[in-house]
Amino acid sequence: MIQLIHSAILFRNISRIISPKFMLLSQVVLLVVILIFRLYIILAQCLNQPLIEVAKLILSSPNKFCELDAIPTFLLKSCLHTLIVIITKIINVSLSSGVSPSHFEHAHLIPLLKKPSLPANYINSYTCISISNLSFISKVLEKVVFCRLNVHLNCNHLFNVCQSLCKQFVSTENALLKVHNDISLNMDTGKVTALTLLDLSASFNTIDYSVLLGRFSDWYGISGTVGSSHS
Repeated sequence: MIQLIHSAILFRNISRIISPKFMLLSQVVLLVVILIFRLYIILAQCLNQPLIEVAKLILSSPNKFCELDAIPTFLLKSCLHTLIVIITKIINVSLSSGVSPSHFEHAHLIPLLKKPSLPANYINSYTCISISNLSFISKVLEKVVFCRLNVHLNCNHLFNVCQSLCKQFVSTENALLKVHNDISLNMDTGKVTALTLLDLSASFNTIDYSVLLGRFSDWYGISGTVGSSHS
């Protein structure tokens, strides 16, 4: 690659001597070679670091941003060739240490009224789950964890066959169809079916993290730094 740049520079110098008409062509050739060299450096770095993974997630994300972001998302994408190494370093350090930057845990909350008829000056009139705006890079970190965990679960066939959440080409409609089909089959054979539905308010607050981490370790083989990185 260095020899290619030297050849382009030599071609430019010779063009100056032969004819000025070749000067513009030589400048274009040199510029193209330099761009190829920069791309070569980026690709070489990608072989040693997961830059491609992070870059794809950033470029495929919508251009949404909030007050917590230092710069708009569209501007970050336009400067990604300069910032991608730094962003990837932050994500790698966070995953290897099990600690996310403290400002990643900050959120911009917008409370929503449960009903338009409720009084706005009464706190119980608002929903417990509000619109939460996190910084863009924190969302990228979340997507990286989701993608890597999803690959681990798929490659090792650890997904429950009846799971209808966070699975490609599967939705709650599949779960509804399965329940309907099971009830129909039982009715055809003269069996009685009892269906129990559980609806939890603020369900994430009911999670026992010791049980959750235990299942991560015992069922999915996730332990060590990953298993201890929670608050």
